[in-house]
Amino acid sequence: MSQIKYEGSELDIFAAVHNWKTYWAASIRQSIRGDVLEAGAGIGSNYPYHCAGHSGRWVCLEPDPKLVD
Repeated sequence: MSQIKYEGSELDIFAAVHNWKTYWAASIRQSIRGDVLEAGAGIGSNYPYHCAGHSGRWVCLEPDPKLVD
């Protein structure tokens, strides 16, 4: 398996797009049920938008060691 270099530099920019994240989360929130594994969570900026009112466990997984912290 080859390694793909991913810097993740756009994640800081996308973390600040409040209006889009609010719209997107409202569009899919009704489909989120039970426990959730968010694969590719990056810096975790989507979590607050999607987990609001969620009663299950929410686990964020980031496979890129540079973004884990």
